Amino acid sequence: MRDLNDYQDQYVDYPFEEILVKYRKKKIIEILRHYKPTKILEIGCGYDPIVMHYDNFDEFCIVEPTSRFFENATRLLETHDQKHRILIRNEFLENDTDFLKDRDFDFVILAGLLHEVESPSIMLESVRKILNKSAILHINVPNAQSLHRLVALHAGIIENISELSDFNERFQQNTVFNLKQIKLLLDQNGFEVVDNGTIFIKPFTHSQMQRLIDLKILNDVVIEGLFNATESLPDLGCEIYLNAKLK
Repeated sequence: MRDLNDYQDQYVDYPFEEILVKYRKKKIIEILRHYKPTKILEIGCGYDPIVMHYDNFDEFCIVEPTSRFFENATRLLETHDQKHRILIRNEFLENDTDFLKDRDFDFVILAGLLHEVESPSIMLESVRKILNKSAILHINVPNAQSLHRLVALHAGIIENISELSDFNERFQQNTVFNLKQIKLLLDQNGFEVVDNGTIFIKPFTHSQMQRLIDLKILNDVVIEGLFNATESLPDLGCEIYLNAKLK
């Protein structure tokens, strides 16, 4: 079982993860601008809810089970110009489906979470209960075929690109998906993928990337370039994103 208190502590104590979260959210906002949903649900908001960076909606709901993230988000939302259109609930998704299923969301964000739960299928079952037929489900998970994992494989550091790293274990991540595996999981649970891609070319581990930043070898311009580089290396980003609908 996941220790949410420990997860909260690890989340704020891993500097490069903040940079990756920034670019994960940048991609999500690009996708929101493309689909233009009006009623949005974010499942698990971390320390920086998407709604703090996006305001084109009629209703935005957040379901966040961890107390620290929930309390932080509640404080942040008090400063939002559209706070009267935002609802936040301190609940686990599976315990809140009766309330959520009547909200008629047309976009659900499940980012950086599916690989952390003990049973991804149970989480997808809960999502299926609250998703209408035309809604988009956005998923984001680490990529087993990320450039940094392939480098480690060919260097002999790991034996299998899907094996859990120290970082995965520290963040209580149970699975590292490749694209084929996550597509199969969605198919088996009643979803069809509309589009997909990867985010951020990360040549090295989190700790190594942070060290390069500390030494000023990597600057903001290069980091932005690593985000944009998936245009040329579409399969090698460190995270996979998928947008899916109910079959």
